Amino acid sequence: MNGGEERRPPPRDQAKTLPDNGPVIDTGPSSVEVERGDADDDDTPRPAVQPEIVPPPD
Repeated sequence: MNGGEERRPPPRDQAKTLPDNGPVIDTGPSSVEVERGDADDDDTPRPAVQPEIVPPPD
């Protein structure tokens, strides 16, 4: 069980890395739109992208 608790702290370290990527996503939203090809869902994919990136590190 201790291993599970130890894994929780690491995610917080990566959370600090998210802020760095945060500005990049806000500054280059068009890049995400082009890659996703969902310009119409620009606002929808962005929120979903951050939540998805958080689970993997967990």
